[in-house]
This record gives sequence, structure tokens and C-alpha cells, in this order.
Amino acid sequence: MATAPSPALTFKKKKKKPSPALLVVLSLLLHNFPSSLSAVSPTAQPLPADEVQHSPAPVLPIPILDTEGKPVKAGGSYYIIPAAANNTTTHAGGVGTASQSAASTCPLSVIQDRHADSNGSRLSFLPAAAKLGYILRTSTDLNIQFAATRCEEGGVWKVEEYDDDDVERWFVGTGGVEGKVEDWFRIVKYGVGGGSNYKLVHCPGVCKSCKVRCNDVGVFVDENGVRRLALTEDLPFVVRFMRVDN
Repeated sequence: MATAPSPALTFKKKKKKPSPALLVVLSLLLHNFPSSLSAVSPTAQPLPADEVQHSPAPVLPIPILDTEGKPVKAGGSYYIIPAAANNTTTHAGGVGTASQSAASTCPLSVIQDRHADSNGSRLSFLPAAAKLGYILRTSTDLNIQFAATRCEEGGVWKVEEYDDDDVERWFVGTGGVEGKVEDWFRIVKYGVGGGSNYKLVHCPGVCKSCKVRCNDVGVFVDENGVRRLALTEDLPFVVRFMRVDN
């Protein structure tokens, strides 16, 4: 007696789920693929080099060099002398001090010596939180200090009170305080190339909330012919730094 055939067994294929890694790849492809075919232009050309916009590169501080091409160091002894271009037109010398008036001996004004063969007075640069011997860099806050003065106030540079009598200027004088924010200056590279020309700037950056004046340091000739250093908006005093031979 023939037996009835057993019913055929059927199997359903189980659908495989895509792996998480594959999903990530597909998501990236879809994200980078243009939303429409019109977004792709077979004739598209790259922008000319002069039309490509780039973010301006930040100006990084660089070592300050003296007249011999050697790095200027914190605490070292130097003269601030005019750059050649300044000396050709002014025929004056280096930076020193003078009495503010005939009636006032101290504190002193910071001046450019009227004699072209004078290097001025020796001074040093004292940057914030730096050890002696540290190589100075441009656009960093520092004190400028004469090595010696005849006044008790000392030789640290500061911006004096506004002179609103006739000249309406912010003059540079002595009697500042080392480490005080308002008495910081900066040395900024002037011109292009590898020369050692600089300008002095009063714009302390260590205190963002302080109200300070931001100007170059220039030269103002007063009624007595004294070349006093003062803040300026148009004509900086271009200088160089000469190491004092001990």
C-alpha cells in the first residue's frame, strides 16, 4: 500500500539587517551627494586664485633684533636710536630724558636727544612674567626702564596726564610702576623684510577690561625745541635697538 507523500517543507529566508558600519557609510554618501542633478555642473571651474577668499593669517610674535641682528633680551642694556630714515630727516639722536619744564626737575620727560651723534641713555626692557635673559618678542607687553635717573620716582616709562593747555598731547615720561598695566608698552615690527626697524606702541593687552589709550609713540617738538615722545595717530617714531657694550 502506497503511502501518501509527505507535504513539502518550505523555508522562508530571513532578511538580513544592514550592519551599523554600513549604515554609517550610506549616511555619509547621502550627505555628501548633491540634492539634485542640477547641483552638479559639468562645466564648473575653480575660482581664479585672486578671487579665492582666505581668512587672514594671525600675526605671530617674532624675536626682536638689535642693530647687530642679535635677539634683544629682557634685562639687557640697550639704547633706543632712530632708524636711518628718521635720522636722515631729523638729524637727531637716541632716546633720553629731560626736565619737563624749567620750574620742574622731576619726574622727567622721555625725549629724543637733539644731537645726532648721541645714543641717548641706556635702558632695559622688562616683559611681564619673564626671567632675565628671556628673548623679547614683538607685540608683547613690557615695561621700558632707564638704567638710572636723578629722580626718586625711577626710570620706568609711563604715559603722563593729558596736556590740554596748548598742545593737547599725551606725553611719555618717567615715574611709572613696573608691572602696572597702564605703564606697559609694546615693540612692533615696522616695514617689511628682515630689517630691524621697529615702532613703540602704547596699547596694553594684559587687561582686556581696562580703559587704555592705543596709539603709536611719536616725537613732538615743543616750543623750546625739545623733541618729546608723545602718543600719535599718524607718524610713529621708527627706532632700532643698540646693545650697550659693558
